[in-house]
Amino acid sequence: MKCMIEGCDREAKVRGWCKPHYVREWKRENVSIEAREGNEMYNTWANKKHKRVTEWNSFERFKADVGASPGPGYRLCRKDTKAIWGPDNVEWRVVELPKRGDETLKEYGNRASRKANLRRKYGITDEQYDAMLKAQNGACAICKRPERMFIGSTRTRLAVDHSHKTGKVRGLLCSTCNTALGAFGEDPERIRKAIEYIRLHRGEVHEISQGEHQHAD
Repeated sequence: MKCMIEGCDREAKVRGWCKPHYVREWKRENVSIEAREGNEMYNTWANKKHKRVTEWNSFERFKADVGASPGPGYRLCRKDTKAIWGPDNVEWRVVELPKRGDETLKEYGNRASRKANLRRKYGITDEQYDAMLKAQNGACAICKRPERMFIGSTRTRLAVDHSHKTGKVRGLLCSTCNTALGAFGEDPERIRKAIEYIRLHRGEVHEISQGEHQHAD
């Protein structure tokens, strides 16, 4: 069956569209949420072209082997993530993070990605992040100001600051303070000297000699 778009000779893959036209309509939000649901099998099949068994080069064979979703809230996953996709290495699992009724797929994808990144990189949950944000009154732990960086019209979230030696999460920082801390290599001595340098050139202190440095140590 050909794509429903007039003049397109590509094979229809999803809801009567070829994949490029489906993606185009999806981005335009002309595809209803209901129409988008249930297409995860195709997306999984298409995106794992080089990580699936050869008999699954046929989408119809793939669908027949995995079967239909048991119901809403299920996701197609590999049993062994180190092995390729195949009939003996796939199962339907309940999604840990259900989609909210008023949420678009883009919003849901961003929320799910954020949750996964927090868990993978820092070992914390979304709820723990929100608790830290509330404890800091929504502001950076260093400068006490909210994040000032925007991506488009959306304000970015405060970054999770952690020790690169121990992995322990220390707090939430704005992008400016987080970048500065990393640029100083988290070295207290370098940070102290930078403070002295700024104060010296503001005329707040007299020049500190090497002997005074040694005495202070």
